[in-house]
Amino acid sequence: MLHRGPPTLAALRLSSWGRLGAKVDAHPREPPEKATAGKIARPTTEPHEWRELLRQSDAIGSLSLPLVALAGAATGVVLSMETRDSLSRFGAKSMLPAVIVFSILKDSGPVITGLVVSGRVGAGIGAERGSMKVTEQIDAMEASAMPTLKPR
Repeated sequence: MLHRGPPTLAALRLSSWGRLGAKVDAHPREPPEKATAGKIARPTTEPHEWRELLRQSDAIGSLSLPLVALAGAATGVVLSMETRDSLSRFGAKSMLPAVIVFSILKDSGPVITGLVVSGRVGAGIGAERGSMKVTEQIDAMEASAMPTLKPR
């Protein structure tokens, strides 16, 4: 296994906190404390792959925007149809656009965005993992002693 340098202070603090995770994720031949400290310290130590981080952020964020906008628009249409009758009873039909904008931006917008983005990203990761398994890339990584994530 490649040693990437000493763990950072944050990694040391987090590693002392995960005793239960150490028992679950420990490799059979290493003590649980070492296994957890290494797994937590690995993402916080150098070298960082900044290009890959930007590529993944672009794939998750900006490419999800049309889908989130479509889900928000559909929710806005349903909300306007449901709210219109109530507002017209009180003579406040002109307030409908403001009510919809505020309710979507403040209340349901973050929930819709979280659900849509997590569903899209999860499906993309699953599809990429499946194609790697079919093309035997995962077997090649295991053969070259690279750590892979095994599904449970």
